[in-house]
Amino acid sequence: MSICPLSDIAEYWSTCVQGNHGENKISEYQIGIAVSRPRGPTLDKLRDPLWHSRAILNHFQKQFAAIAVPTGVSTIGKMTVATKARSRARTYMPSKPDKYGIRFYAVVSWEALYVHSLWDNASGNALQSSPALRYSEQFPALRTSLYNTLRRNYIGVNPIRRRLCG
Repeated sequence: MSICPLSDIAEYWSTCVQGNHGENKISEYQIGIAVSRPRGPTLDKLRDPLWHSRAILNHFQKQFAAIAVPTGVSTIGKMTVATKARSRARTYMPSKPDKYGIRFYAVVSWEALYVHSLWDNASGNALQSSPALRYSEQFPALRTSLYNTLRRNYIGVNPIRRRLCG
């Protein structure tokens, strides 16, 4: 018994597919296919082994930041995705059944179990940017204050605050 109300294979089949697929139907489908030349690798693609998934990681990061701001107790969790790919981003783990994997980290709140941030460990990443700069590239509002701070010749620390830090 299935939870799906459709019980016969014929009910799954679309009516637009039924009928005679002649030479003209196949040629109609081929019109929509476009083949483009492969682009040469850019410098960022050569230096970043996870360039293909960077856009989706940035998308998740922006969605997490748009929904909630971390308050209270949070923890950093790590997860390794098993891979057999020959990539500089993989990590060797001799004690695991899957010896190679790509490691990701997440900041998770204890109370709501909500993921606030997600990033990879940048293993094999040869980009010249720092992790703080890569993070602030996603959020332009953070980039301005970081840029202005790093541009100063001297960054002074208040002696009162220095004693509070330890």
